[in-house]
Amino acid sequence: MSELGGREMSILIRAGKIVDGTGSRPVERGAVLIDGKTIVEVGQQDEVKPRSGTETLDVGERIVIPGLIDCHAHFCMGYHIWTHQKYVPQEITKTVLRAVNNANRCLRTGVLTVRDAGCGHTGIFQIRSAIASGQISGPRLLIPGYPIAMTGGHGWDFAFEVDGPDAVRRAVRDMLRWGADCIKFMVTGGAGTQYEETDQVQMTPEELKAGAEEAKKKSKRTFAHCTNPQGALVCVEAGVDSIDHGTLLDKAALDVMKRSNSFYVPTLYVYSGIATRGKEVGLDEWMIKKAEGIIDSHKKAFQTAYKTGVNIATGTDLGSEKMERFGKIGDDLISEIELMVRYGMTPMDAIKAATYTSSRNLGIENSVGTIEKGKLADLVILDDDPLLDISNLRRVSQVMKEGKIVYKA
Repeated sequence: MSELGGREMSILIRAGKIVDGTGSRPVERGAVLIDGKTIVEVGQQDEVKPRSGTETLDVGERIVIPGLIDCHAHFCMGYHIWTHQKYVPQEITKTVLRAVNNANRCLRTGVLTVRDAGCGHTGIFQIRSAIASGQISGPRLLIPGYPIAMTGGHGWDFAFEVDGPDAVRRAVRDMLRWGADCIKFMVTGGAGTQYEETDQVQMTPEELKAGAEEAKKKSKRTFAHCTNPQGALVCVEAGVDSIDHGTLLDKAALDVMKRSNSFYVPTLYVYSGIATRGKEVGLDEWMIKKAEGIIDSHKKAFQTAYKTGVNIATGTDLGSEKMERFGKIGDDLISEIELMVRYGMTPMDAIKAATYTSSRNLGIENSVGTIEKGKLADLVILDDDPLLDISNLRRVSQVMKEGKIVYKA
């Protein structure tokens, strides 16, 4: 078998079961043939034969699933410490060091793709480049640059503050010029900003439409911090692809999202963590009260979305220094998936949400998200079956990213 991060080669993996991420019946006594970065054949062990020069990795009764995807994490997050409109250098350094730790942790836990949800400085672009070039090890990153918010709106302290359709259009163009993979809008209030409420809508339909149009011109997907039904309807009308958080969503809004084929990233764990562990870890009282006030409606929104058939993807909303007191990127994508199952989702559907549906949400389903011929070989080998107990996602034996083993327990 190749060494960690070693050269590309042909590998045949034989396992007790392959869960391919599509929601289909698992392949018992399965095998995956990989050539370089790419999966070339999947099937039962007696069907998939090694080629000349192929190395075989027999993992016995272990389970193989696709690499997991976090659609909403703050990978390199810092808050504005203004000195003549520039960051204090020490703050940037601290967030970049946190990002390196996040990158390593993701590989250990099988999280191989992350969409950043806002960093607050341009260091995230360098982190993305360093991972892509192999300078540091980590998941592939998709980044929006600065989130776009109204002046004083949600997340103003790490966002691009603009007002009016023309200003939003210009902000999107700026993010795309810098190399953004996607665009994020701060559409409603939230639990993380003090002087606002989650039932407020902060961006106008005209502003969102202008921003979404600019993103679509460059074939970039869009997502929104959006907590309430009114905001969700504005997002759908404007053509925003993904509603993230959705703590107050009702059946009417979810029906509209279902008809428009929108995606929903509920980020259940972060609000649950604030509400249940906030006092223990020293979070602000106003933040705890907000989370306590929405935790029941959030659970109901998720359950209704699942019953309605809305596209549900996975995200954590973790990464900031405050949130790291009770949850970390990588480790707690599993906590998010466990909570989804606790709220009624089947383990198979939860794995599909964290792999195939999340890849569709990010627009990368042609390359990752499932174990299928032609996809990149992003694989997680587990010691025990997550279909029997979803917490077995924590029992990682090995992780492969693009055909290379990047972690061994």
